[in-house]
Amino acid sequence: MTNMLIMLLRGSPEKALLLQVLLPPSPMSWWSVSLLCAGDGQVAVANGLLRACGRQALGAGLNLVAYWLVGLPIACVLGFHAGYGLQGLWAAPVIATALQAVVLHSWIALRLDWDVEVVRAGERVAEDVLGHGQAGARQQQHDSCTGERDQLQAEDEQLIRQPLIPSMAAEVP
Repeated sequence: MTNMLIMLLRGSPEKALLLQVLLPPSPMSWWSVSLLCAGDGQVAVANGLLRACGRQALGAGLNLVAYWLVGLPIACVLGFHAGYGLQGLWAAPVIATALQAVVLHSWIALRLDWDVEVVRAGERVAEDVLGHGQAGARQQQHDSCTGERDQLQAEDEQLIRQPLIPSMAAEVP
């Protein structure tokens, strides 16, 4: 499989030689690359969920811990001191990514209250629209007309309170 990939990717003999060194014909190297891709996809999904909940700091902190405080030392130990070489260097991000994926998904599954997050998201959207969005632009345009500004602000608040889905009309306060 390595030779087939090298034939597809090579553009010159130098690149083919480099790929042969970087992708040894070991099943371990292919498994580590596959696991790294799968774990990285899981981390991306979990970080997207955290971003949507306004909890980016948790994902950023875990990135720091997983890659710099766990992955880098493991890479040094496995790659240079334990004698695994390039395969040891490849194993470190796999371990760090797996750790990050497990911790993120566990935290999301066990600690996140979706009902609370829906309310928080609605508050953030309302604050953004009323404070910085259309109402803010309208306030600047009509600063001299306080009556018109108050009317526009009331209309914006009314639009925000309208449900997006008609079946949810009973749930909107």
